Amino acid sequence: MASRFIERLRGKIPFVHRLHREIDDLRRRLAVAEPQPSVTGTVQTEPRHAGQEFRIFLGLLQPHDVRGRNKARVGAEADGGYVMLDDFAPVRHALSLGISTQVSWDIAMAARGLRVFQYDHTVEASPQLHELFVFHRTRVVAQARGPQEITLADIVASPALDGDADIIAKIDIEGDEWEVLATTGSTVLARIRQIAIEFHSTRSFSEEQWRKNAFAALRNLTSTHCCIHVHGNNWDSFAVVGGVPFPTAFEATFVRRSDHETVPSALVFPTDLDRPCNPRKPDLYLGRWNY
Repeated sequence: MASRFIERLRGKIPFVHRLHREIDDLRRRLAVAEPQPSVTGTVQTEPRHAGQEFRIFLGLLQPHDVRGRNKARVGAEADGGYVMLDDFAPVRHALSLGISTQVSWDIAMAARGLRVFQYDHTVEASPQLHELFVFHRTRVVAQARGPQEITLADIVASPALDGDADIIAKIDIEGDEWEVLATTGSTVLARIRQIAIEFHSTRSFSEEQWRKNAFAALRNLTSTHCCIHVHGNNWDSFAVVGGVPFPTAFEATFVRRSDHETVPSALVFPTDLDRPCNPRKPDLYLGRWNY
């Protein structure tokens, strides 16, 4: 009886081997077909000390933990959602600068009872109506040159926000964020309690003017605010600057220094709260902040 069973099993061995080969081949094909994050170098010849300067730049983005406070995901489980400090109790107004067709963050703010002021010159109106939304078809810029443009300082100085020193903000203005943050006065920034920002085009770091604007933006912002979270946007690739890989686009959240006690974070990024902006691609691994 046992010998007949062994013979039958032996007869199936070629089939089992073939099945294993087919499974291995299928795995290889799936691995090739799965979208992977790409890595691109900067487009111009880099300065000699590009890597050293870039690490200094990334040091300004050192994420911190806030003593006594947790973080929470606000908005969509993909692009449009941000990891922020769970610190919304004193806030009455929110600024959503750049919305396009994605207002999940705005909806989350309105659900907390905040009045949300939306600014975007690329759409006719907010893609979703809400009684707490106030939409402006206006572009947010560093220096307004016409009626369809406005500065962050002018927004904060508007009568609707008069006297409010605990504004919360989200900025996604497709590259204009660097110059806007570089030129906005610290007294204006200090009225924003917490701010989530989508940053763009780090592959341009080798360009001198871009680099100056970016350094000015982060130094200006971090004089009043502290970074608490960073997440790479996987709709774009990694850029390599001076041998240092970093996402071309990324999200970062900042809280006002005067409100909290912070310590450098030892977390590995992305964290459990993060989600890939493009859910069909793997998230971008940043690890611990060792720049």
